Amino acid sequence: MILKYLKEKNQLSFLLWTAAATALAFTGWRVLLNNFAVDFIGMNGQTIGIQQSLREVPGLLAFTILFWLLFIKEQSLMLISISLMGLGVALTGFLPTVYGFYFTTVVMSFGFHYAQVLNSSLAYQFFEKENFNALNGKVRSSSAFFAIISFIIIIVMFNFFHLSYKVVYIVSGILAFLIACYLFTFPKFLNGREKQKKKIIIKREYSLFYWLQFLSGARRQIFVVFASLLLVAKFNFSVTHMAILFMITQLMTMFIAPYIGKVIDVFGEKKALHIEYFLLVIIFIAYAYNSSGTVASFLYVLDNLVFALSLALNGYFKKIASYEDLTSSSSVTFTINHIAAVFLPFALGYVWMSSIKEVFLIAASIAFVSLLSSFLIKINKEESTLQSAIKY
Repeated sequence: MILKYLKEKNQLSFLLWTAAATALAFTGWRVLLNNFAVDFIGMNGQTIGIQQSLREVPGLLAFTILFWLLFIKEQSLMLISISLMGLGVALTGFLPTVYGFYFTTVVMSFGFHYAQVLNSSLAYQFFEKENFNALNGKVRSSSAFFAIISFIIIIVMFNFFHLSYKVVYIVSGILAFLIACYLFTFPKFLNGREKQKKKIIIKREYSLFYWLQFLSGARRQIFVVFASLLLVAKFNFSVTHMAILFMITQLMTMFIAPYIGKVIDVFGEKKALHIEYFLLVIIFIAYAYNSSGTVASFLYVLDNLVFALSLALNGYFKKIASYEDLTSSSSVTFTINHIAAVFLPFALGYVWMSSIKEVFLIAASIAFVSLLSSFLIKINKEESTLQSAIKY
């Protein structure tokens, strides 16, 4: 259980707490999103679409984090990013208009996406290659655990205390901010380490990793946007049904992610990616031809569990990258990962109107291209990056 690690003040604990803060704020924001937008503000499909596109723009601009790193240390910028995310969430209820929601969404999203980039960068620098995936699995488990906590808090505040959207948003944002304040008491782990390059770096030897990240972003975006839409639009799932699925996926991720990380460390990233992409091909084809709500629920849960295998992609990069490239490459690949997020939902929305099946067959095709590409992975086991001074 990840709770025992939270008592320490080491590198793993730091990333577990940052994952907790991000999960508490983002889950609070995401769970209320559609109800707040439609029922409270009166937004429609068009304005929600604009809002979702605006949410992805900071992800596309993730490389701009390198500018701020010229003046601020990574560990401190991570905590500032979490605080910014918390501020965006906390302010949401104070600006209940379409443009107000656009503004708070962008503020929240910049904090969220910067925190995600820095989480990857710090994990690359904190963890050794030998147990990188196992420790990252613990971080993902922490995120799932605190997402569940956030969900329970929201249910209690709404159903038992009948609190307003404004209060729930304030609580979600403040919880993230308080965790960031606590993390300022942690040691500066990167002091004395080899410095990271603070400029955009694109290297030919990382081209396969860039390509797999792009495909991953495209494939994941189809799942995030259209898999849940399928459950609601085709199988008439209620809010309660979707909430139950959310709890199941997060619970399973919480328990399984650390073990998946260990398995990846034992059998290797290449085999793990083969399995992930093969299963995704099967899952998306099943989505396309399935006519049962029960089967769709199973596929939704399975898709979320298979996503845990994506830890292997970062593990692959950890083994091929030069240490001084880690931060720059994290920001660049995060931008690459989000390219598809800007245009794909819009484009596939038109495909959806004529054929739901085609949307998921396109996703299966992307997964198949990922599978073929993963056979090109070559990892030199003797290759090394600077090792962490702390072992877990």
